[in-house]
Amino acid sequence: MNSTRQGFWFLDNDGVTTDANPAMCELLGRPRDAVIGQSVFSFFDDADLALMRREIAARQHGVQGNYEIAIQRPDGTLRHCVNNATPIRDASGRQIGSVGIWTDLTTRRENEVALRTYERVANSITDAVSAVNGDLRYLMVNDAWCRMTGLTRQDAIGGLTSYVPAVVSNEERHIALRECTELQQVRVVRDFLQFADRPGFHAETTYYPYVNASAGGDARVVVMITRDVSAQELARQQLAESAEYLQRTLNATGDAIFASEAVDPSEPVHFANLQMLDMWGIPH
Repeated sequence: MNSTRQGFWFLDNDGVTTDANPAMCELLGRPRDAVIGQSVFSFFDDADLALMRREIAARQHGVQGNYEIAIQRPDGTLRHCVNNATPIRDASGRQIGSVGIWTDLTTRRENEVALRTYERVANSITDAVSAVNGDLRYLMVNDAWCRMTGLTRQDAIGGLTSYVPAVVSNEERHIALRECTELQQVRVVRDFLQFADRPGFHAETTYYPYVNASAGGDARVVVMITRDVSAQELARQQLAESAEYLQRTLNATGDAIFASEAVDPSEPVHFANLQMLDMWGIPH
């Protein structure tokens, strides 16, 4: 018991501590001398104290128990634990107390809270976010990704990226994902996407690599963030069409026209119509 990571806490029938191993003393945040002889009720507050009173009463009736509870330590911190408690009897069968085997759940609880926070943050992002491992299987997708593809999270997690093909896409995306995974370099792809019966849109996807050091096997992960850039693409096309229209108009005039902000003859011009190019003797 002195070498185990689980806490062993021995109580008499009234809930007074008769023994505790080092792991239990560490959970309680006290040296052994400060634990032996102390009532179990002195280590809990509020709802946890009420729970412990019910559990001790159950032990007094010879009933085993398994429950989660938080220990109040002297520094004010809590240790969330699960206790597997069993009544103890002497050779004559008389109940003389109980022993609890305590397992610290604090780190697991903290990880669960962090995961829930991460999920809320990821799902609050309006861009579609997904992550795949080195085998190109989905590790996570956010709500926006599900709306974009029309698939549920349960459909995606663990599935291959090829399971979620875009109806309209191109090989550039597959190359970007492969290069991001293998070379661990950021990649960006802009193209037209369409999923199933959903309207297509112009999308920009950025591929971010990282290595999950805590994972076994292939620890490479790629996070993909896809955003709808249809409005920007429309504005770009309109600008290009306006520029082309302006160029045709200026080429139709009889005058030689050029535009420049240059202050030195060696600096380039921004625009020159066909008549200007002819005047300068520049082929077009």
